[in-house]
Amino acid sequence: YSSDKFQCRRMAKTLLDAFLQQDGVLVTVPIGNFKFYHQTFQEYFAGAFIKASVSSTEQAVAKLE
Repeated sequence: YSSDKFQCRRMAKTLLDAFLQQDGVLVTVPIGNFKFYHQTFQEYFAGAFIKASVSSTEQAVAKLE
């Protein structure tokens, strides 16, 4: 992955545009924010974040409480 801020921003915009216009993964909501079109995406990414940020089942449960 590149550490060049310009390249990273360009890649992020390309990905965001694809999610919004082509894939339908994200939709825009008022005030320039985004949300997942289907809650399944939000649940998946929340689970992936928890898995990546904990080292034990106990820590995962604590994050959910």
